[in-house]
Amino acid sequence: MVEESEFSIFLSSVASRLRHDLKGGLISLRMGLEALETEDDLKPILLERAADLESLADKMVSLLRMGHLKPHPTRMSAVLADWKNRVAERWPDLEVELLGDFSEDRPNVDGDALVLALCELAENAQLAGSSRVEVHKTEQGSGLELVFDDDGPGFSDVASAPDLTAFWCELGRSDWQRSGIGLSIVERCALAHEGGFALANRQDKGGARVTITLPHRSSP
Repeated sequence: MVEESEFSIFLSSVASRLRHDLKGGLISLRMGLEALETEDDLKPILLERAADLESLADKMVSLLRMGHLKPHPTRMSAVLADWKNRVAERWPDLEVELLGDFSEDRPNVDGDALVLALCELAENAQLAGSSRVEVHKTEQGSGLELVFDDDGPGFSDVASAPDLTAFWCELGRSDWQRSGIGLSIVERCALAHEGGFALANRQDKGGARVTITLPHRSSP
């Protein structure tokens, strides 16, 4: 597990305070806008921007959350069930399929952090126009690989990028005008677990593929 430094604790506390203050202000703004008696072009624009800022605040906190994980033996079936329920609540039109039996898998992971990372992948898939995502596993010598597939357009420009992460790592560079933080959250989650992270385009059915490797680890 990545050790929790004083600096990361400080950043986490600052981010939590900023999130609290920012969300409070955004809630007040939203209530004021909703109370307007006249409908004009300004109201929906401001409501959309308020929602974007609220989402960004959540993503920043999630990113900092990956700096101080608390792994412990965790049932992967429970983690994926929690994730599937959250996807159903947030993106009800996105179909989720778990392929394979995860009941015997108990990696040493921070289950809450992993759910956050998988939610980022689901959101990216939904934004790209995917209607279905699949998660299956492969057993490697280095550990358990979670493979996340969607049926969207796939990653752009990967053929010309030697490093498949090169085209998204620049903040603000994204096909859907998003912040680009989502994949960074997934990457940091994998690395903080001392695992791996890889992007690819599916060769069989089309769409994007993200692989997260969780190493076999003994309990502390």
